[in-house]
Amino acid sequence: MIKILITGPNGFIGKNLVDEFISCSTFEIAILLRPHNHFTLDPKIKVIKGDLNNINSLKDQILTFDPDICIHLSWEGLPDFNSYYSQLNLNNSINLIRFLSLNTNIKKLIISGSCFEYGKTQGACSETDETKNLTYFSWAKNSLYEYSKFVCQKKRIDLIWTRIFFTYGPGQRSDALIPTIISSLNKKQFPAIKKPSNKLDFIYVSDVVDMYKIACKKKIKSGIYNLGSGQTESIINVYNLILKKLNLTGNVDLALNNINSISENYCANMDKTRENFNWMPKFTMEDGIEALTQKAILKQY
Repeated sequence: MIKILITGPNGFIGKNLVDEFISCSTFEIAILLRPHNHFTLDPKIKVIKGDLNNINSLKDQILTFDPDICIHLSWEGLPDFNSYYSQLNLNNSINLIRFLSLNTNIKKLIISGSCFEYGKTQGACSETDETKNLTYFSWAKNSLYEYSKFVCQKKRIDLIWTRIFFTYGPGQRSDALIPTIISSLNKKQFPAIKKPSNKLDFIYVSDVVDMYKIACKKKIKSGIYNLGSGQTESIINVYNLILKKLNLTGNVDLALNNINSISENYCANMDKTRENFNWMPKFTMEDGIEALTQKAILKQY
């Protein structure tokens, strides 16, 4: 039995990951949950009540569980990327990793990074590319990676750092791009799309969870791994696909305010991930939108 500690279980990726992992007989799951958070949990899940803002509130419970792996997804304040939350999350993450490395028998850390670490707006992003700190958020993520890498090398802990691209799917916050489009169109409204020509690398959340499951089960060489589809999709194509799946027709131009040339067109180079994980996403963009829009249609009845 592999004992896995998950932080951020009530976040977008976290909820989907916990739902999937509890069905895996080889995993024993503990989640870190703030005392004021209450939602229905499977009885097989161990709950560690506390707050990363106060690592002392967690120590005894973590020691009792004694995880083999920690999946660190927690990042307070999203989608706010300002200096306050970036510094707060960096400090909290460092405190957690320091505690785990010094006091437990942890063998592997799997940490969610971001494609924003690259600071790129054009082309394929490879793990060997030089990173750029264009925002406080990217600075905090890059800084956390350097700290985690140093500690894990010193303590001989495997580090799987995932640079996640634009994840979408069930449970995503309502003000994100794709949920906003679906919600607006269901109301016969046309959402304002500021940069319809931009092309981004979208990945369905079930594929993200699938890669994390492999990372837990398989011996993976420590390092940075891109987590995307490996290709781009324009926002207006996503919009038109949603229109199609919802069986709606309309004047698309109503949604296209301030049409600009492409300012962003970048994706993950998936060669390293494919080679080391023997994995690629299963969901096409059409598959993912089909799944989401079917859920949206069912809610109407």
